[in-house]
Amino acid sequence: MDDPDTTGNNEIGAPYLCMSFVPGKPVSEVWFGPSGTLSQEELRLRILASLSRVMAQFSRLTFNKMGSIMEDGSGSTVIGPLYDWDEKEDGRLQVAASGPFDSTSAFLQQNEVASSNENVWDKAEAKVVAAILGCLPTLDSPPGFVLCPHDFDSQNVLVDDEVTVTGLIDWDLAQTMPRIVGYARYPGWITRDWDPLMYGWPKTAESEDSPVTLERYRAYYNTDLGKALKWQGDWNSTDKSHMAEAIWIAALRRHNRLEICRKFVQVAAGDDIKALDIVYDIGAGQYDEENWGILQTNLRRLIRSC
Repeated sequence: MDDPDTTGNNEIGAPYLCMSFVPGKPVSEVWFGPSGTLSQEELRLRILASLSRVMAQFSRLTFNKMGSIMEDGSGSTVIGPLYDWDEKEDGRLQVAASGPFDSTSAFLQQNEVASSNENVWDKAEAKVVAAILGCLPTLDSPPGFVLCPHDFDSQNVLVDDEVTVTGLIDWDLAQTMPRIVGYARYPGWITRDWDPLMYGWPKTAESEDSPVTLERYRAYYNTDLGKALKWQGDWNSTDKSHMAEAIWIAALRRHNRLEICRKFVQVAAGDDIKALDIVYDIGAGQYDEENWGILQTNLRRLIRSC
């Protein structure tokens, strides 16, 4: 039984999927754990170097649509609809399908979760998200889509005792992605400071790295991925991919949006500024046009090279 079967018309009378065993431990179990004969820093750098070489291999795969990779009735590989979990207000989870899409713009037009504009914070989110989306390079250039794990994080990257990557797991809901958030982006555990709702530092410093540490690891990974890709192709988007990922999350996940907006305003306006006050003033219509223009310029300068 090598091929998956989603029906009950088989030897065991039930749907099944056979998977090969992948040896190794998740990075989530070793990143903050005992490092053995290696220093913790050396262990981490080896993981990032090994992972960069694995991810560079995804550069060989490009697609003309955004969606899920599947087989048609004749056994040919095609790009079909993409799927995601849709959580209802009562907590029920449903599978939502859309696409496939010919462009990133078309995907966002259908899937971006709009703010309700019911209160000051909703209005602020809508304005700031529109501004940071507008700071990204042209969404549909260069054309094409690439592959990346759907949940590219430490629990889904396995390493052996030599901290060499042995496999990437949890490919549920995997789909082809825009280049700006594809295989050349940073792994999720070194971008956590740009999704503040999910980031526990400094309260949980025993299981979180500081922003300065994360920035250092991003620089290291960026260099190693550049070497693996010979400084070509989608590597050009790696440097600021943590920002591109944060913008992507803000567009698609309303619960994360306000804190991501605050983060961008904070970094663009300066550490001595009370960013949440600025976000409120933007939503209340109390942030004058001159200051808004300056903030937009700073946001473009911050994001534009990603």
